[in-house]
Amino acid sequence: MPRRLAFIPLLLAGCQSEDSLGLGTGGGSNPSGTGTSPNCPAGMFELADDAGLSASLGETRASAFDSYPGTVIPQYDVQLDGTCMGLIPLPGTLGGAWMRDGLNIGQVEALDALLPDYGRRLCTVSELLAAAAGPDNLRFPFGDEYRQAVCDGEAFSPSPQGAYPECVSATGGRDFLVRSSWAVLDEAAHDAMAPTRDGAGFPGDGLYAVYGGTAQRDTFFSPDNFGIHFYGPDDYSEDNPAYVTDDLRVCAGLGPLDSETEAAWTAWVAALADAGRYAPILGSGL
Repeated sequence: MPRRLAFIPLLLAGCQSEDSLGLGTGGGSNPSGTGTSPNCPAGMFELADDAGLSASLGETRASAFDSYPGTVIPQYDVQLDGTCMGLIPLPGTLGGAWMRDGLNIGQVEALDALLPDYGRRLCTVSELLAAAAGPDNLRFPFGDEYRQAVCDGEAFSPSPQGAYPECVSATGGRDFLVRSSWAVLDEAAHDAMAPTRDGAGFPGDGLYAVYGGTAQRDTFFSPDNFGIHFYGPDDYSEDNPAYVTDDLRVCAGLGPLDSETEAAWTAWVAALADAGRYAPILGSGL
């Protein structure tokens, strides 16, 4: 029988090194209270164990749907299998820099094909919603009321990843609501969203969505855990190849990966971090 979200303690503080956090090294996760799990690949926390997860998550205020038409996730039942999720978005190194560009749908398609080679995959909208809102269906990672300065307030040039130790959800995910994350639009989320789209459908054949709010408060989509928006190939051009606030956090199945796979992943994310941009690694996506 599915159970509610498991809580994973976070004791991150001050100036711990990359290696002490078990991130970016490919050497396995760190079980000593730093947010990563021994039952997950390196740098990931356990969102749902092998018993699964069941919860009712999403927006319940009617006013939100009027204010942000077609970009609010209504409350629906979330049911997940065992899942591991990146503690922070790519490149996933606490204390490291955020990427200097965002992702467009073509690049997301490329990642969708590439990540399984490294034992990872794109997260689904339902997984990200469960991770950010937690078992109490919170509007923000830290509670139901917005509190300035708990999470990074700058979406375009944020402080190093993990710089805000209180910006953590009840499930253990860090740095939600700094930038949105591309995700697979899973069937449950698709069916929940479809009635709110006023017949507009979904760009890009409805395969992907951009989940979650950002540090910006004046967005066209709901600026909280219940926000979502969509782009298709026609929404980009050479002059506007991507939106920097459309980032990515990865997921995986339960269980550690072999050392060769983790070494390959470490090399790939190191190249990504060195480039500082997705485009040199993934191409333009256009």
